[in-house]
Amino acid sequence: MAEIEKTIHYEKKQVLEFFESFGIKAELVECGSKEIGKAKEFLRKGMHWLDALHAAIAISAKCDFIASFNVSDFKIIEGLIPARMPLELIN
Repeated sequence: MAEIEKTIHYEKKQVLEFFESFGIKAELVECGSKEIGKAKEFLRKGMHWLDALHAAIAISAKCDFIASFNVSDFKIIEGLIPARMPLELIN
């Protein structure tokens, strides 16, 4: 959520409403020790910390994909979960 707020200046409610307006189910999920452990594995493989955490949480929550403005940052884990640009989701 912080990435979206920083990049396009939308707040949480606006982001969720945006996806909902296109019929895309989006939700915020919590992060625990399991996700932090998985993120540390991804960090050791070369991911940046926030991307690694994003991926670990999405995988744990059984998300269909990761929405990111920097999909190339998720190449390391592309076999585990796909990353999509937000605009790809509405076209």
